[in-house]
Amino acid sequence: AVLRVALGQAHSTAPSWALFSHSHDTPLLDALRRHGGSTCAPRDGRLVLVTGGVEQDLGAVADMPLALGGHAAQQVANLAAVALAATLAGWPADALRRVLLRFGAQHEDNPGVLERWQHRGATVLVDRARHATSLAALLKLAGALGARRVGLLLGQDGRRSDEAIAALAAAAAGFKPDRVHITEVPGEPGGPGEPGGREPGVVPLLLEHGLRAGGLSARALRHEHDEEAAARALLAWAKPGDVLLLPLHTPGLRARLLDRLSPPAG
Repeated sequence: AVLRVALGQAHSTAPSWALFSHSHDTPLLDALRRHGGSTCAPRDGRLVLVTGGVEQDLGAVADMPLALGGHAAQQVANLAAVALAATLAGWPADALRRVLLRFGAQHEDNPGVLERWQHRGATVLVDRARHATSLAALLKLAGALGARRVGLLLGQDGRRSDEAIAALAAAAAGFKPDRVHITEVPGEPGGPGEPGGREPGVVPLLLEHGLRAGGLSARALRHEHDEEAAARALLAWAKPGDVLLLPLHTPGLRARLLDRLSPPAG
């Protein structure tokens, strides 16, 4: 995929077209560079920035903490976009390189967003994936990490439409997770009994229907009364080599789970 941004250069009112992508060597990016535009994308495992015809190596993608060893494609695209925006805003390449190679090394740098933990030899990914596209990216990442089994916590805001809830369930089912713990999402507008919400049990039933329609068996599904119960049940299910995906909605739950989780080895 190729996305574009138009940003004003520092000290200039003229917009500069810039493209970022998952690959440096694409015809569209090549054409833009020939016409003086800016690009940022990975090439041979390194993030390459080109501005004003000058190429700069921003470092190995695998060394950038937010990229999770280079496996998190959505994060690599985000890093490329940020690099372009910062460059066109006047950031020097050396400062940008230092930030890319440091930011995300601590969980508190970006709490609740694609955090990687360990539990009983399993990898645990804590994120805010709340719609079909972001959930699909999270499940794809579990595959890239070589998951032995995949466990997923799945809930949804009751204010979302039936179509959005069905799309979320279809995205989950498409990756055939080994275990899905379906839960209510309380504690926010749209949760059961909250303003704008639905009756308790309605959203979990819609999610189960979508998962079953997508080919998951009843044996793969569990219902829990809230996200904390679902998360703790998945942690109890975990074995070495598994990947657990915890897209959390409930305020404060991340902090309450940290006593069970350990930083990744290395």
